[in-house]
Amino acid sequence: MILNSCQKEEDKGDTFSMSIQVNSVTSNSMNCIVSVTVDPNYKGGWFVGCMLGENDFPTTNENSGLLTMPIVNSGQYSISITNLKPNTKYYIEGFVTNGTPYGKTIYYDGDVIPVITPAGAPGLQIVSLRVGDLYQNQTGYFSATVKNNGTGVYNSRLWVYLTNSNTGAYQFLGGDIYSIAVGESSIMVINGTITLPADTYDCNMVFDANNDPSNPDYYQFYNTLGVKATVK
Repeated sequence: MILNSCQKEEDKGDTFSMSIQVNSVTSNSMNCIVSVTVDPNYKGGWFVGCMLGENDFPTTNENSGLLTMPIVNSGQYSISITNLKPNTKYYIEGFVTNGTPYGKTIYYDGDVIPVITPAGAPGLQIVSLRVGDLYQNQTGYFSATVKNNGTGVYNSRLWVYLTNSNTGAYQFLGGDIYSIAVGESSIMVINGTITLPADTYDCNMVFDANNDPSNPDYYQFYNTLGVKATVK
């Protein structure tokens, strides 16, 4: 799903023009791609970001404090938005500011983008997630405990999803298809070659009904207790 909003800056002359796209929408996260065109006389010192909220007109006081990135030049800036609520309607808008995180905020005219996060997979509970030592270009190991609190047998695949909210870098690591009876818990080991550069990543579990984590129509994220994964 890609949603677009062209927005014209209100009071910064011709320094910036901006458009945004929202994609990879899941039950608790989404990705905001901000395209910025910068005037050739741009002097630097500004930041671009996405603000969002559950009201029609989001403000920078709601949920955008960590969503700013420095504007280097014209181009696309990818901003990962996490810790959202499932089955909730959010409103997204782009902005620029001359402070970190905020100085004088410049708002842009145009329609605010509405986005509804999907509901989470019924009944599954990620009880714990443990991360082994991770090294670039080597096999990484993850041990997850999953409980089925639903009304039917769970029979699908769970993936580990590593993402860096600052750079937008990400990787999926898939495991086998697991069958978990109602009321039962299962410990599963997921592993794969780590291709991400050395850095710290948010570590989430992905429910994937059709075993295709690259297709946002078929996966939903689970917040895994704020687990971080450090690639060395």
